[in-house]
Amino acid sequence: MTPRVRALLERAAVALRSAESTPLLEEIGAADVGLPELLQHLRAKEGWQEEEAWTTPSFRASLFLMPAGGTMPLHDHPGMDALLKVLWGQIRIRSYDWMEGQQALARATSDRLVSPADGAQRLEPHRDNLHRLDAVEDSAFLDLLAPDYDVEAGRPCLYYVEEALVATEGGPSIRLRPVPT
Repeated sequence: MTPRVRALLERAAVALRSAESTPLLEEIGAADVGLPELLQHLRAKEGWQEEEAWTTPSFRASLFLMPAGGTMPLHDHPGMDALLKVLWGQIRIRSYDWMEGQQALARATSDRLVSPADGAQRLEPHRDNLHRLDAVEDSAFLDLLAPDYDVEAGRPCLYYVEEALVATEGGPSIRLRPVPT
C-alpha cells in the first residue's frame, strides 16, 4: 500500500459518516493497490480473500479479491458505516434491511451489479447493512469500515443463511438465521 493510498484511506475513514468520503475513494485505482498482479495469485477454490490494508480501533480498510463465481455470504456490519469500491471486475451486491419489530426478518432493499465505473457504494448502520456479494468475474474491491469490528462493543461480524420466504405486510421478507463462526 503506497503512502498516498494510506493517506486517502485515512482521510476517507475520518469522513466516512459524511458525503465527503466517497470522492476520496474515487482517487484510488486498480494500479494503486497492485492489480491486476494480485489477481494472478487468486485461488479459485476460495470464495474470497482479504488483504488487510490498515486497521485501527476506529476503522478498518481491506482489499478483497474474489474469483469469478466466488461468494461472500450474507453478513452484516452492526452499528458500522461502510464504503465499498470495486477496483476490478464486476460484483453483484444483494442488500437487505432488518424489519423493525420483526425478529429475524429482513426485506430486500437492492440487487445491483457494480463495477469500477459505478463509484463507491455506501452501506449504513441501518440501510443496506446486511448484504451478500457474488463475483460475476474475477474482481477486487476496497472495503472501508468505521468503526472496526469489536465483539465487546457489540459489533461482531455475523453470517446468515436464508431460511424461508415469509409473507408480511408490505411484501415478502426473508427469515434469516445466524450461522456460527
